[in-house]
Amino acid sequence: MKLTTFIRVAGLAVSMTGLAFAESVVLYDVANNQVSTAGSNTVSFGVSGPNAYQLVGTNIAIPTLSRLSPGPISGLNCTGCVMSFISGTLTSYTSGGIWPNSGGWGMNPVWNFGSGGTALITGGIDINNDGDLLDAVDIAAGSTLLSGSFINSTTVSGNPTTDLVVATGLILNSQNQQLNQFFFGQALAGPVWTGSLNLQFSPFGTPKPPGGNAGLQTFTSEGILNGSLVNSTPEPGSVLLFSSITGILGFGLVMRRRRANQTNS
Repeated sequence: MKLTTFIRVAGLAVSMTGLAFAESVVLYDVANNQVSTAGSNTVSFGVSGPNAYQLVGTNIAIPTLSRLSPGPISGLNCTGCVMSFISGTLTSYTSGGIWPNSGGWGMNPVWNFGSGGTALITGGIDINNDGDLLDAVDIAAGSTLLSGSFINSTTVSGNPTTDLVVATGLILNSQNQQLNQFFFGQALAGPVWTGSLNLQFSPFGTPKPPGGNAGLQTFTSEGILNGSLVNSTPEPGSVLLFSSITGILGFGLVMRRRRANQTNS
């Protein structure tokens, strides 16, 4: 096998490690087809105010959450649960053309935001799923369920239709220890969780974007169509696998260099 091919295969295996070996996984479901108002279910980007040039999500409704791994526990009711976030600052913008009759809205625009900012999910959880008001064994209303910040570039990109998708938003966070104890039998304290955020929303709210390719387009969502935050911790064995893969790769590089040196001597 050529070294370049070996590196590609090893690199693919390393990248898949983080996806295939999650030990603890929680899914927060965003409520579908929720109308945006000034104080809730809003995703916005503007160029003025305290959060200028940042992506802002405000009180996005989360009705249920589930454990995906190990073994499914689905559909815990989440009382008054909302997600809010502020990304890092805008790093780049691409318009990509103008939709016909769009009033200047760019075709397939892309906004990239830097790391940092904040992310927060609060609310109460019906742990025993008895459908009654939250009681002593449940997680109290208004509790912090997740808190953290973005650790990579958050991207908002346009579809060929009229929707935008918030993608590649990764959030390093701490998750509620009472929830962790219920789902996983241990507190899992500290920022050991990585949340993958995905939201689909309609962008044609107010303020309307400025016209033309030269303008930096702003938006406030008219409604959240769907989405989720998948929160996970890595399986300890994946760390060992990662080490073994990189060790093999390093060994291959050493052997190739030795052969090259022998040939040239």
